Amino acid sequence: MKMPQPFPCYEPDLVRAHLDDFGLFSVTIDVAAELVALELWTLDEFPEIKKPAEFDGNPFDPRLLSALCPQIEQQRQRLVAAVDAQRLPIQIESRDLDDHLAPTFCYVSLDALMEWLLARGVDSEVIRRYRESLATVREQICDGVERLQLMARSSTEILGEWYPPVRLEVVAGKSGTEGEASETNPDKVSHYELLVENQRLRDQLTQLGVSPKEQPLKTSERNSLHRLLVAMAIKGFGWDPNKRSSAANDIVKALQDVGLNMEADTVRKHLQKAADQLPQSGFWLSKIVRR
Repeated sequence: MKMPQPFPCYEPDLVRAHLDDFGLFSVTIDVAAELVALELWTLDEFPEIKKPAEFDGNPFDPRLLSALCPQIEQQRQRLVAAVDAQRLPIQIESRDLDDHLAPTFCYVSLDALMEWLLARGVDSEVIRRYRESLATVREQICDGVERLQLMARSSTEILGEWYPPVRLEVVAGKSGTEGEASETNPDKVSHYELLVENQRLRDQLTQLGVSPKEQPLKTSERNSLHRLLVAMAIKGFGWDPNKRSSAANDIVKALQDVGLNMEADTVRKHLQKAADQLPQSGFWLSKIVRR
């Protein structure tokens, strides 16, 4: 088992550099406590905490988090105890001068947190949705890194050497200092020009080999698809966004019946997004009919 990296509390900026995937799929114990409390609230473990006014179903509503403060603190203590007892794996460990865990600077992976909850009979639906949203962010970051790498390869830093831009007057061999420069470094100038031209051709070949990406859907088109999806899910499969049901699994089975495959988690993610198109009045609840 890989041992966690120890870091003092006063060096938080150094921590995420030692985490995989840009630290996206790792959270501090403080954030993990919020996620666990939200997870238990969605399972009606805290019936005394009511939904905020005009609650839209988003478990990360700041008003809900504020109402759950005592429960979040309770879960923070549970997580710290689990880490100390080595029941919950930790990626990065940070302790204060009294050798107590510092929850703000200790990191656990979301996967380890979900496994810890599953071992205690809790299905991590909220954390799973949170992780799926971060997966989309990771793709965007990777695209950005790829663009930056392409820019770096096209810059004047090539093969670990730096060749300053050469003025035409120097290459032509003008008199004075510039003329002397052209006489003393002709090989370096030619080498630089060949490297730049070589890299330019490499970039052109790379661009020719990359297929164009699909144009993203317009907002109106996406909303139309979501309306179709949510109507078919409600009328055809009895789906209710406010209740647990087997609708997602039923939809997966229907897809398989026509030779298509999709994960149930993917279906749930799209249904949750499509639910934003439903009217707030909730009159459609009386019209749910199981197929």
